[in-house]
Amino acid sequence: MSKLYLALRNARAHPVLFLRASTAVSVPSPQTHNNYQQSHSRFSTALLLGGATLALLLSANSNLSECEEAPRQDRIRGTYENKIRFFSPPEKIFETFAHSKDADGKLVMSYADFFRALTPYNYTEIKDNKPYFEKYQPDVLKVADANGDGVISFPEFLFFITLLQLPIGLLAKEFAKVDAKEMKMNRDQFTKTFTNLRKKTLLGQKQTNKSGILDARNISAKEEDFLAANDEIIRQLFTGREHSTLKDFIDFREKLKTALRHYEFHQYGLVDEEKESISVEDFAKSLLVCLPLNHINKYLKRINQIKLEGEVTFVEFIAFQRFIDDVDNIKEKVLAYRYITVEQLRQLADEFTASDDYCKSHKVRITDAQINALVKLLDLDDNGQLDHDEVVGVLEERQMLGQGRDAEIKEAISGGVAKGFQWLKDTLKI
Repeated sequence: MSKLYLALRNARAHPVLFLRASTAVSVPSPQTHNNYQQSHSRFSTALLLGGATLALLLSANSNLSECEEAPRQDRIRGTYENKIRFFSPPEKIFETFAHSKDADGKLVMSYADFFRALTPYNYTEIKDNKPYFEKYQPDVLKVADANGDGVISFPEFLFFITLLQLPIGLLAKEFAKVDAKEMKMNRDQFTKTFTNLRKKTLLGQKQTNKSGILDARNISAKEEDFLAANDEIIRQLFTGREHSTLKDFIDFREKLKTALRHYEFHQYGLVDEEKESISVEDFAKSLLVCLPLNHINKYLKRINQIKLEGEVTFVEFIAFQRFIDDVDNIKEKVLAYRYITVEQLRQLADEFTASDDYCKSHKVRITDAQINALVKLLDLDDNGQLDHDEVVGVLEERQMLGQGRDAEIKEAISGGVAKGFQWLKDTLKI
């Protein structure tokens, strides 16, 4: 990052200090005072006008390439919460993010709690998400809040996560057992199948088998509670239809993911509200969730160092997230050639958008700025391409709740508690 750029950024952040500095000159000696006074006045005026103009331009220019660090307390808190999201059993996740109680004294999630629990920390300043729900009413909530009581219970929370995490291949086998030709089920068949498969998801396994990780003590639910939530949600899925196909379920789940990503997208600062776009720097931060959690600081510092320009609209954001969901396609190319170039990534992205339903229906193309952001983020040796060691073992699918990679779990548990206490100490000033 150049000295000029830093000076401009400081001027934007502190225009008053900038103006003071710009008008500060040395005092002339008495011998030269009379001759210097007039030129000094003109010089100071020019600096004042120039400084004011520059400060105003910088304040108005929201496209200036910069990557402001989040407050330290937010970074500590956000990192700790990510470790809870990715590595903890569902009871612990629910207990961490739920901040309300129902009439029976049980912890429940508000809609804001629910979305925050499902959305990874984005390494920016943590924002109040209530304004989002004042402006938007996500359809996700009609599914998650199965009984329509205005809050999310633990069984509803766990069942919704099952919807997101259920392996499609596993579900396809169950559909094939019922109707291999049309791949469809009726409501009773789907209810039974879903109840059985809940315990086979990663988060479901942690709920039934704690794997030595201490469980939260304030969350409890009986099996009949899960069955009731199961029945309510599936009733909504089958509204107006007797059968549901595998494709119906996949399409439904993709809509849920898109709704969650819409919320995630709006947790960044919009560069242009009319276009609904964010900066490329913030887009690069959205990719950090695909990288090893114990190396995040290294890549976060890299975002501060590399030059990223441009904007990313919401539909472009979704297109790339869908592209990166199929990360194995990129890895296959790297394994075959030991590297992948920008041009090869461009070709893969074009092939993906040409076949993806979302991209075709929204007529969206993954941009060069997005491709370049991925390459610059991972290209640690700055050779202009992604080598084997910069991709394989580094770039993975987006982590979901309870889906942390095994190699990181030990580090997360040992470091997360200490950082959590540090955040409390900094926040409460104790």
